[in-house]
Amino acid sequence: MNGASPYKSSLTSEQFLFYEMRTTAKLMIEGLDDEHVIERIMRENLFQFPTEKSIRKLARACISRLKAIGDDALIQAIVL
Repeated sequence: MNGASPYKSSLTSEQFLFYEMRTTAKLMIEGLDDEHVIERIMRENLFQFPTEKSIRKLARACISRLKAIGDDALIQAIVL
C-alpha cells in the first residue's frame, strides 16, 4: 500500500458544519487570509459557540475543507 494518499481523515472527523462552512467561505471570498478569517469569526462570534477554543478548532476545520475543494466557483456556490 502506498503511503502517499491525498485523503486526510481530519477533513471528515468534524461535524458537517454547513452554516459554519458558509460563513467561512464568505470571509475567504472577501479576501481575508486564514488568520484574519479566524480572528473575525472569533471577535464577532459568528459561529455562536461558547468557547474560543472550539471556535478556533472549527474555523480551522472549515478553512481546511474549503481549501481542499480547490475550486473558487464551488466555494462561491457555498455562499449562495
